[in-house]
Amino acid sequence: MKKLSTGSVLMLLIMLLIFLSPACLKRDGGNSADPDTSPKPLPVEEPIDQEAKPAVPKEVLPLFFKTPGPDILPPSGAWCLDFSHDSSYLAVGHSGNPFLTIYKRSGNQFTKLPDPAELPSGVVKGVAFSHDSNYLAVAHNSHPFITIYKRNGDSFLKLPDPDHLPASDGKHLAFSHDSSELAVIHSGKPCLTIYIKDGDTFTRAPNPPDLPELVRAYSGIAYSDDSEYMALSTLSRPYLAIYRKSGSNYLRVADTSITAATTATNVEISANSKYIAVASEQAPRITVYRRNGDEFYQLPTPSDIPGFTAESVAFSHDASLLAVACWGGAKPSVIIYQLDNDSFLKLPGLVDPPEGRGMDLSFSHDSAYLAVAHSYSPYLIIYKISSGQVEQVPGQERISESEPLLSSEQPLFHAPWRGTYPISQGNNNLAGSHRPGSNLAWALDIYMNVGEQVLAPADGVVIQAGYGYDVIGGSKSIRLLHTGPTGKKYITSYLHLCRCDDAIKVNLGEEVKMGQVIALSGDTGIVSAPHLHFELAEITDINDLAAIESGRNFNKQLPSIPIEQLMMRRLGIDDDFVIYNAVKGELEHSALLSENLNSYLSPFK
Repeated sequence: MKKLSTGSVLMLLIMLLIFLSPACLKRDGGNSADPDTSPKPLPVEEPIDQEAKPAVPKEVLPLFFKTPGPDILPPSGAWCLDFSHDSSYLAVGHSGNPFLTIYKRSGNQFTKLPDPAELPSGVVKGVAFSHDSNYLAVAHNSHPFITIYKRNGDSFLKLPDPDHLPASDGKHLAFSHDSSELAVIHSGKPCLTIYIKDGDTFTRAPNPPDLPELVRAYSGIAYSDDSEYMALSTLSRPYLAIYRKSGSNYLRVADTSITAATTATNVEISANSKYIAVASEQAPRITVYRRNGDEFYQLPTPSDIPGFTAESVAFSHDASLLAVACWGGAKPSVIIYQLDNDSFLKLPGLVDPPEGRGMDLSFSHDSAYLAVAHSYSPYLIIYKISSGQVEQVPGQERISESEPLLSSEQPLFHAPWRGTYPISQGNNNLAGSHRPGSNLAWALDIYMNVGEQVLAPADGVVIQAGYGYDVIGGSKSIRLLHTGPTGKKYITSYLHLCRCDDAIKVNLGEEVKMGQVIALSGDTGIVSAPHLHFELAEITDINDLAAIESGRNFNKQLPSIPIEQLMMRRLGIDDDFVIYNAVKGELEHSALLSENLNSYLSPFK
């Protein structure tokens, strides 16, 4: 065998390196400078099934459920609102006497507190709680233009007016995060008044020396949660001015001319001090900047922008959501985006959106609620925020005009079966066992043959299994205990199970997961044909809950909950569980369900 010379070996190595270079390895003739267009190597450890479809990724997105609402609503169009920073109180400013309404939250309930003894003297345009939740400042359109309250328990006591009052209508206000400052926007020049808080005394402080000289007034103000930055939105150029605190002074660090140079109506800084959002009258109507030190970079504008004036913007406290209130005939009046990695995803529209103009919005600081002030009755809507895992559309960009990833009617509580089955008896059936006024009035009978799988509609615990729940002729049955997002306790019941030995797949006290097979359907008890009797009940008696927690079979019969609480989230009766009507892909009223026994509920896939 002939030996190769050193030069020949070197030449072979060079040729081998050239052959292995990316340009030669790229066989499709594409541009090697664009790595995203090159084919990606597939793993070789497992055989490739040409017929197999790739797994659809899932994404957890927030869901907004309309709460039953406060016991007493504002009496007139609401202009503004704000949650206290302990998420316990909600203040709403509105156009009619008494101009200010304050609610206290307890669980999912909002209860109106007695009006303060001294009320604002005119239409309230701005409200703000201090970050220690002890003070409430109110801006209004008549002298003294600002009213400050101190909270004492659930009472709000008016403090003496500051020595130096705003010169004209109060428009907007905000406390610094350390509660040491209160800034008020008003209509007369210089349009801004800053107060230093010392105990219960508010003393005017010098304004920043380089405030914009405006043709029109300021429109909004916001402090960062680290109390380091203050942002002003304006009705004429520069539209947004940003200041940084330096000792007792503010130094202007940035002027930003909003894309398309449009009037700014409101500004908000995220709690992590990372983002600044601006609402505007004209397109793009929402502009978001990302902070990097003292520099602010405009993020790409979402393609799904509001079609009308954006009146107000608000970040959730965890900075994952940005809500926009719109007016000028806008539908919808509230648009919500999910913010992730500097990109936006427009979320599905709210069920039962506010009517009329969206004027203002506020997230509770535990990110559990979104309150919206609007111009038409009921003037105030409060949404509970939960989350759900949904399929992501393959290839869909986060900033896009394509269909939303999540249907607004996404079920949180599935039907306990797989496939489709007709309803053999609906609710409030005069001729059947689900008679009006009975404990079974709102139950459903689902036509199922003997031996078909019954699934857990949600996570829960088995509290009864066997021949214990004999309200209908001693049928074999299972009952599950569920805890809803608001902490309420519910029981689901499954009757007439199979006579076979393996009809019950779970044991007393066992924890079950949504979609788990718990039983086989049958015809035990008093029946005219095999079917599954399915019902939901709410636990309202602490003694019942104590009996369940004792670990024994729970045999007491509870009244079934109206079918609206299963199917119609939009009614606001109860938002813990929703079952979806799959006939037309829309929710239907329970009366229609009773008449149309061929309707189907959404099954597991």
